[in-house]
Amino acid sequence: EQKKTVTPPSNNGVKLESFIFDVFPLSTKMAIFEVERKYEFGPVKNAPGTQSDSPDTARSMLSAIAKRWLQDAGAKLIGDLESDKCEIGPLT
Repeated sequence: EQKKTVTPPSNNGVKLESFIFDVFPLSTKMAIFEVERKYEFGPVKNAPGTQSDSPDTARSMLSAIAKRWLQDAGAKLIGDLESDKCEIGPLT
């Protein structure tokens, strides 16, 4: 068996990706909120370790929000605030 790279003459793949807008026609009731992106939007569409839209960046965004909530509530955070992660459980 011979191993060689095969390059198709045109695109031959399917990208399985959906956007929030795709469900609008299927909705019977819908509401739209305008929010600050840095607090409400952390997409995960790239592999871990990439610079944007990865599990790592989403985790960092959630950690930053949790830190802000705690500080707004009067908590005094200690440790390395840049690299230490912070999480607030959803049932808290």
